[in-house]
Amino acid sequence: MGMFLVPLHIMSSVDWCFCGGPHKTLKSFNAAVQARPENNNKKGRWTPREVILPCIQKVGIQCGDRYVVLKTSNPDGFTAVSLLRKFHNAVCQRLPSESQHLDFYCFVRTSSNDPSHGMVKFRAMLGTGEDDDDEDIGDDDCDDDIDDVDIDNEYFME
Repeated sequence: MGMFLVPLHIMSSVDWCFCGGPHKTLKSFNAAVQARPENNNKKGRWTPREVILPCIQKVGIQCGDRYVVLKTSNPDGFTAVSLLRKFHNAVCQRLPSESQHLDFYCFVRTSSNDPSHGMVKFRAMLGTGEDDDDEDIGDDDCDDDIDDVDIDNEYFME
C-alpha cells in the first residue's frame, strides 16, 4: 500500500444523532445507522465496511475542550462503522440530557495529514440541527453553525 494522506474531513455524508445508549455490537449499531432514512437515499452515503483511515490504529477526537482516544485492533485501520460506533459509545452517556439529540456532521482533521507522525487528531463537528435547512452538509460546510459539546472530563483519558 502506498502512502496514505488523511483527508481534512471524513464521514461528512453520514446522518447520525447521539440518542440512546451504547451499542454492544457493530451489527446493532450498523442497523441503527442504516435505519436513518438519510443514509439510504444516496448510493454510497453509508458504507460501513469502508476502511476510512487505512493503517491507522489510534485516533484522538476533540469534543469541545476534551479528547477521546479511540483504538482499533484491525490491521487495515478504522472502518466507518467501527469509528462512528466507538465515538458514539464513548460520548452518548456523557452528553447532557437536554442535548441527547445532537447531530453528527463530520470529523475535521486537526493534526498533520501524514499518519506516520503518530496519532491522527480530529475535531468532532456536532450540532443541534435546529438551524439546518435540510440540505446536505458537504465537506466545505462542516464547520458552519456547529455548537461544541462539553463532555465529562473523567471519561476522556489516554
